[in-house]
Amino acid sequence: MLNLLYEFFPKLTYAFNEQDAKILFAVYSVGTSAFHPSEVAAAYLERFGQPLPDAQLTRSLAFFKDLFVVKYLGDGKYLLRENITYERH
Repeated sequence: MLNLLYEFFPKLTYAFNEQDAKILFAVYSVGTSAFHPSEVAAAYLERFGQPLPDAQLTRSLAFFKDLFVVKYLGDGKYLLRENITYERH
């Protein structure tokens, strides 16, 4: 049981950096639970007015996968797994 808490506790209280927060916001902006990274890139461009580098998007999606926020479905698609409440300070 202690090992389980040790593994998951840091992931429950993670504060996202600004770039990851913007990408996560774009993921939620897609509006569907299953999405393709190109949809996230389009939502990011629409929301923030600048293109999202593929390498940054790939890194963030892998990070979100490690946090169990998204799940990789194959064929380049991901599934949004978690509801996250965010606060702006």
